[in-house]
Amino acid sequence: MNIIFFTTVLLFVLIGVIFIVAKINSSNAVEDKATEKLRSGFKKYNLQNYQEAIEDFTQAIELNPDYSEAYHNRGSVKNHIGDYQSAIEDFNKAIELNPTYIDSYYNRGTAKYNLQDYEGAIADYNQIIKLNPNDADTYYKRGLTKNELNDYQGAIEDLNKAINLGINNEDAYYIRGLAKSNLKDYSAAIEDYTLAIKLYPNFTRAYFFRGLDKESLNNYQDALSDYEFALKSAKEQENGELFHMASEAIEAIQKKMNK
Repeated sequence: MNIIFFTTVLLFVLIGVIFIVAKINSSNAVEDKATEKLRSGFKKYNLQNYQEAIEDFTQAIELNPDYSEAYHNRGSVKNHIGDYQSAIEDFNKAIELNPTYIDSYYNRGTAKYNLQDYEGAIADYNQIIKLNPNDADTYYKRGLTKNELNDYQGAIEDLNKAINLGINNEDAYYIRGLAKSNLKDYSAAIEDYTLAIKLYPNFTRAYFFRGLDKESLNNYQDALSDYEFALKSAKEQENGELFHMASEAIEAIQKKMNK
């Protein structure tokens, strides 16, 4: 009797183990397929087959609805092709599944910035800085965003931090220069425009705005030189707006110089 009982129990245990193993194997197989779709999506993105990449990431999500990377990468492709609102929805889901997903906060901030939701973008950048206080790129992006909101001092502080942490691109100096100029710190702004020009010698806008600040300091001859370079460069780049601005500036400063 005992032998029959224990044999029956053992049989049920064995069936249970087989069921669990089969379930694990099935789950692993599904996850493997989701990973394959994720990798396929990466490849198609790199080949600029954006719609096909989105389809692969969607299939990965269908196979594994909790796949935060798949949501993030689908959102990143949508961001790249300008579908910002849909991208934000994917980043929302990625962050819901992984609240410390820094790249999703960063890309969601970028999408919000592109939709001119500057306050929303700053909120995402703030979250990244909480998670990583030394993220140079995020200080840079937050500085650009604060400048859009006319928070010039805040923009300067963030761009200072970004530059101190290693950001060394012409736009960081250029935007910091614009912020300083808006605070009427013309000499400091000129220094930043000059640094931007050293990094990018054909930075037409930097020449133009440096000219404006030199003019504000009554340094007319140097301002004229900057305007003339901006005019020539704008013509070469077929930038009609900047060409017109430089033309008007040259005409106005020449009148001042001839008085």
